[in-house]
Amino acid sequence: MTAAELLTAARSEGVQLALVDGRLTWTADRQPPDDLLMELAARKVELIATLSAANDPQTAAAPTVAIPRPIPAPTAEHAAEAASEPQRIIRTAATATPEWRAARDHYLAHVMTCQACHAPTSRHCPTGADLRDTYNATPLELPPCPT
Repeated sequence: MTAAELLTAARSEGVQLALVDGRLTWTADRQPPDDLLMELAARKVELIATLSAANDPQTAAAPTVAIPRPIPAPTAEHAAEAASEPQRIIRTAATATPEWRAARDHYLAHVMTCQACHAPTSRHCPTGADLRDTYNATPLELPPCPT
């Protein structure tokens, strides 16, 4: 078994291997089999060399090992739980109205350049205060359409 195959076997058993300050460490969500732990301990130097080479940008020509992570299959319980939860809409600047983004951009551009404005303490010059009021008053989202 190569070091890459041993890393794959460890991953399939839920063992995460990492190098911390040149030392090989592992974490697992459950107790790994004793034979796997003995194999990891016996080949510790080879595993450190393999992981070091994979993390070293100087060895770009060396092949790297992609260790697949198993994806758990969805269960009927999970599907029922997801169906019973209400759909949540996440509102961010990416989904905001163009007016809100323009008000935000004008306010931030002013606050970042104005010597008199200090947003963390809510201290603003008259122009900054007006821009902040406009920004606060502009809706992030469009009002719902009447049906």
